[in-house]
Amino acid sequence: MATPEYRGDWIRVRRLILERDGWVCQIKAKGCTEKATAVDHIVAVSRGGPPLAPNNLRACCVSCNTGRANRERHERASRNW
Repeated sequence: MATPEYRGDWIRVRRLILERDGWVCQIKAKGCTEKATAVDHIVAVSRGGPPLAPNNLRACCVSCNTGRANRERHERASRNW
């Protein structure tokens, strides 16, 4: 089951962002497929970014979104030693 933040308004906003960005990945990191099927929070919600604000969201491919999330997890972990 989806977490509460990924229901209701998120479904509508996600679709709007993908359409706004032309279904093209806006991150374009190494390994990018360029076909956006995900939406990335530019400033993570955990870091105070607004969860549904269009100016904090961008379309991205799964590869770029996963890579960015993994890098942020690594950065948080490396600061706690």
